[in-house]
Amino acid sequence: MKVAIVTSFPPDLERPHGGVEAVSVNLVRALAENSELEVHVVTTDRSLRSTEVSMFPSESRSSVLRLPSSAPARCSFTLHRLPAPQSSLLG
Repeated sequence: MKVAIVTSFPPDLERPHGGVEAVSVNLVRALAENSELEVHVVTTDRSLRSTEVSMFPSESRSSVLRLPSSAPARCSFTLHRLPAPQSSLLG
């Protein structure tokens, strides 16, 4: 089963900024332990000009592989960082 979580997510998983990011990291790590789930995290980043996809392998949480979104890989979760608009999202 595929699971997509759309949330605020920190650039460094070991240093979340605020409660929402801390809860998001813990939730994603817990869900990624379930081998029946394919976990994807979608977040925005104002510093980006194009989408970045990072795959976090299950054998090492601290090592990150930056791969094109079409690259096949076994990983515990995939992080999709999208460029955020400079104006308000609600505007």
